[in-house]
Amino acid sequence: HRGLPEWFVEKTKRIQFPIGATWRAIINGKTEYVPDTDTGPHLGPAGLALGIRSYVSIPLKNDGKVLGVINISTDTKNSFRADELRLLDIVSRQIEIAINNARFTESLIASEKALEEKVRILSKKESYEKIIYSIAARVHSSVDFDEVLRLTVNGLRQNIKSADFAAVYFVEGNEAVMKSVYGHDLNFRKKVEKIPYPRGRTWRTIIEGKTRFVPDTEYDDAIGPAGRQAGVRSYISMPIQSVGTTIGCITVASEKVNAFDREELTLLESVAEQIRIALLNAKYVTEIESNERRLKELVGSVDEIVFEFDEQGTYLGVWTENEELLSRPKEELLGRRVSDLFDEEFASSVTTAIKRVLDNKKSEVVEFN
Repeated sequence: HRGLPEWFVEKTKRIQFPIGATWRAIINGKTEYVPDTDTGPHLGPAGLALGIRSYVSIPLKNDGKVLGVINISTDTKNSFRADELRLLDIVSRQIEIAINNARFTESLIASEKALEEKVRILSKKESYEKIIYSIAARVHSSVDFDEVLRLTVNGLRQNIKSADFAAVYFVEGNEAVMKSVYGHDLNFRKKVEKIPYPRGRTWRTIIEGKTRFVPDTEYDDAIGPAGRQAGVRSYISMPIQSVGTTIGCITVASEKVNAFDREELTLLESVAEQIRIALLNAKYVTEIESNERRLKELVGSVDEIVFEFDEQGTYLGVWTENEELLSRPKEELLGRRVSDLFDEEFASSVTTAIKRVLDNKKSEVVEFN
């Protein structure tokens, strides 16, 4: 607009359908010239208050549809000559062309930007898939728990460029114990090597059992004093879960605010899932190996035989330091049922005892003749 007072602009910046000269030009779809508002069509209250005595309203169209109106008015009657009206009509057509060109250009630019964004997303997706594959290949290459932890933090350090720090914690009793870390100095590591329940961001993640995305630690009530002193300004903390229970967490952090975006959050969650599987596999293998060592030590300390059965009486494991005590070679026992190898009475007494122990969940001393 030009030449209009603020009160008029404020009052007429949105005109309700179908009030006044503007809507009349839109509805009729043709130029309307009123040389004298005293005798012409009704003018709105704002126009009357402004003192408009003559005006011309020219609709602007695109594909035959009215998009808007140009209003030109004066405070004197009969202000526009016939040649001026023809000129205004020509100008309005040029404005229509310019508006349509501008809209086409905007649409073209928007399409180009959308295409660029799709290319960027696809490129980033491909990059992220490579990162996930790279880390997954690393962490699944070993079943040694400590080695998987080392590969985990190395994979995060090499592939998540925005991460200045990373740490992996596992729950041990009432403490979250640091198992692997990078980026933090020795002093920090000593402070947070064992975090008592329920302090800090680590325990918050473990307790809630869901990913915590904190773009600015200034507004975070979970981060502890050690993390703030270390300069952590943003972080993502992801739970490590097993059988529906959170047993630890992986945290990546940065010295910068807003270091991670939502796309990186999705990437890190995918990476965390691969790491979770690898860590749990390694943890289970470690536990199995430890249990087997203890069992061998137990068996080695007594001149006895240890059998492992399922509820049908199938031999799952046989341990003894003296295989001469076995009624049959170990290879013949494993995978076969007691009923396949012994008479019905003896087999029934064994399987009955096994089922009773499993049902009662209590150990028994059973004697066989």
